[in-house]
Amino acid sequence: MMNEDTVKEFTRKWLSEKQNVSEVLPEQLLFKPAERLVSESNLRGIIPDFITKNDSNEVQHIIECKGHVSLNELIRGIGQVFTYGKLKYLNKQVTKNTEIGFVCPKSMNSLIDIVQFPEGTKIFLVDEKGNFYEKTKDRKKGEDYETELQLPKTFYLRDVEINHLEMLLVSIYHLSARVKGKLDRTKIDGAVKHHYGKPIAANSYNHFITLSSLGLIDSGNRLTLKGYSMAIQAIENNKSFRKEMMNEFYSYIINVINAILIHIKNTGQKLDEFKITGKDTVTTLQENYKQKIRFLNDERTTGTVLRILVEYGVLEKKGISKFGFNKLIHPYFLP
Repeated sequence: MMNEDTVKEFTRKWLSEKQNVSEVLPEQLLFKPAERLVSESNLRGIIPDFITKNDSNEVQHIIECKGHVSLNELIRGIGQVFTYGKLKYLNKQVTKNTEIGFVCPKSMNSLIDIVQFPEGTKIFLVDEKGNFYEKTKDRKKGEDYETELQLPKTFYLRDVEINHLEMLLVSIYHLSARVKGKLDRTKIDGAVKHHYGKPIAANSYNHFITLSSLGLIDSGNRLTLKGYSMAIQAIENNKSFRKEMMNEFYSYIINVINAILIHIKNTGQKLDEFKITGKDTVTTLQENYKQKIRFLNDERTTGTVLRILVEYGVLEKKGISKFGFNKLIHPYFLP
């Protein structure tokens, strides 16, 4: 059975691979308590196993880990998570986007199903190979938990285009030079319309989520150091920018390309003209992995990746849900 140290080792590596994380801090005080409250027992309750930060020094994750433990010990860990949720805003670097997570071995799956976690807690399982799975459920529908494999460097991704992300980054860059403090999204959308002559659909809602997930903007919609670097590339060298963005989305790109090739083979179609939908891609991925894939189980997400592949010239659009295969791409080895 996996012990807590092994869970922590896998979790540290997993957190360090996230695009919006620049620092992984083990066993740090969640906040600095008043001197009268400082005691070993009090401090023990406010030291998560990991806190992560982005390069704007904002807390991205507060994580509690457990090994394969008894029900009593599991409940004690849930109590820790509850405490973090109640006290997190005593840390000034915590934002509304900060996630509180609980990680334990996949062998604890059946126990996880019978306990109650605080609202909003992200629950993750890790197997002996270091693969992470997220427990998800639709609380409004009262559904049971589902366990979905989470591939590295994947996150909520819907209805975005690379050129629109570029437009936003460049507009935020120019707006930041004139406006101090938090940037209002309506002002950013106005700047996009001013610079490019047209707005982005749905007030750029999903694009802002994506920029945050990539670690390119902070909670005030200002550019992080990483975001500033990407904006400069977009302004000075569009080819370099697109190459870096390809790297950021590569986990999606390579999995969807793989699904396309499997689908073409299974349906007897040809590379130069074939039909595939976002739903077809989801089905093929699930059959290939033999389980649901977190984020890639949504046809709007896989449909978004298909459009990105068209943007990069990997696919040629030939009609409704019809494409032709042009080339393979890689951010470094196939320029």
